Amino acid sequence: MTTTQEPTTTSFAPGSLPFTVVHLGLAAVRLPLTLAEAVLGKSGDQQWPPALLFERVESQVALSVGNLIGDAALTDDGRRRQTRASLLEKAVALDEQAAFERTEAGEQLRFAHDQIAERRTAASRATAAARSATRRSTTAAKQQAAATAEREATQRKAADRERDEFAARRQRTAELGAVEAERKALAKEERAARAHKTAAVTAKKAAAAKRARKA
Repeated sequence: MTTTQEPTTTSFAPGSLPFTVVHLGLAAVRLPLTLAEAVLGKSGDQQWPPALLFERVESQVALSVGNLIGDAALTDDGRRRQTRASLLEKAVALDEQAAFERTEAGEQLRFAHDQIAERRTAASRATAAARSATRRSTTAAKQQAAATAEREATQRKAADRERDEFAARRQRTAELGAVEAERKALAKEERAARAHKTAAVTAKKAAAAKRARKA
């Protein structure tokens, strides 16, 4: 708040008794306010609202009395005080407007900071969510790859087992075929041997019968 330092007394116009009486009366009336200024540390602060209000009252009293009794010095003093009070009020209004604008600017700045903080928080959450999703996707991909590899390994093992079983069946079939061929060959040899033996016996009997007839 801007503080305007101006003297609170006005020089008496020479020979103007009303001027002197009015200002002495106003000084007496203002005495409690002067004491309050001293106690509250507001001495010389003409923008303090009570002091400004009394300044406006003083200007109106001086101007009204001056106009009433036709005292030019008192009237001029009233106008001067009125002008000063108007300027002080304008200064107070400007200070209040500046304070309001500073407050509003501060609130806007805090709002902007809050928005930035919220956006940063949202961005952090989005980043964390994206990282989590990436980790889940990576984990799922690894699990899927592991499952695929396990399935392929199981399929390879099954194929190898089936191939081995097929080879074993072929080998057993070949062995059985060889055994059967050998059995047939032995049977054929046995038949041939029996036929040869039968033929020999038959020939021996025929020879014996022949010898018997000759005898």
